[in-house]
Amino acid sequence: MRTNSSHPARRGNKTRTHAFRAAIERAEARFERDFGTRRSDAIHIVASTPPQSAGLQAVDYFLWALQRHYERGEGRYVELIWDKVVEVDDMDAVVASRKGVVYNKNRP
Repeated sequence: MRTNSSHPARRGNKTRTHAFRAAIERAEARFERDFGTRRSDAIHIVASTPPQSAGLQAVDYFLWALQRHYERGEGRYVELIWDKVVEVDDMDAVVASRKGVVYNKNRP
């Protein structure tokens, strides 16, 4: 989420890092189940802030664009990123008694 404060959000708390790692592990297991392959590189989780990393700046913008689209109905920013996005997996959404919804450019 993008903030206007001079102190950008930082994920460094152990509980949140553990939850983040668990979510990545679940996603990897689902990917392996669906596609029959697993990536070979190890994951290293490092707390940082967007100004310290160009990659985080990009992710911060993507999340901000998604937030504007889903919370305010402003599609102009998300339209700029859809060509760079494969899918958005909303694990908290419940549709037809099923938890989790996948969105993409064809199903925004």
